[in-house]
Amino acid sequence: YQFDISQIQSEGAAVGIVLLAFDVTEQAAAERSRREFTANVSHELKTPLQSITGSAELLENGLVQPEDIPRFSSLIHTEAARLVALVEDIIHLSQLDEGVVLAKESVDLLETAEYAASALRDSAAKKHIQLSVTGEAIRIDGVYNFLYEMIYNLCDNAIKYNVEGGRVDISVSGGRRGAVVTVKD
Repeated sequence: YQFDISQIQSEGAAVGIVLLAFDVTEQAAAERSRREFTANVSHELKTPLQSITGSAELLENGLVQPEDIPRFSSLIHTEAARLVALVEDIIHLSQLDEGVVLAKESVDLLETAEYAASALRDSAAKKHIQLSVTGEAIRIDGVYNFLYEMIYNLCDNAIKYNVEGGRVDISVSGGRRGAVVTVKD
């Protein structure tokens, strides 16, 4: 609780006190959430920046063998793309927080899952992870970019935290409760 105390004066003399009590539970929870979000965003932005900076310094100082230059360049490109995606996520969250209504469109979830899997094939191949997409073409009304990002992020995490030689199976199905996208590792 937050308490505000004000003295009441009449003709220069104190004649009473007004005490106002405010329940700031929601405000405190919102502030705590904001601090956690800021800490998470800072960490998420710092990680790719450190990879980019480190790789660029090695290249700049000539400490990379010529045959390794494509690998370092690819790492810089991948991490820069990751930063762009993170910034876009932050912008999307800000738009949602501000109540911006985004245009919905008819989205084929199976096609969206296939695009996400296609974008992740190289990272899956590096860990020898088998990536498959199955299911039926189901259309829903939604914001394509958000749906793509959700599927992509689930699959990306399934690849990152999988075992060498593992599997990631993405399936799209429909039922009584609506469309279902499953990512299983």
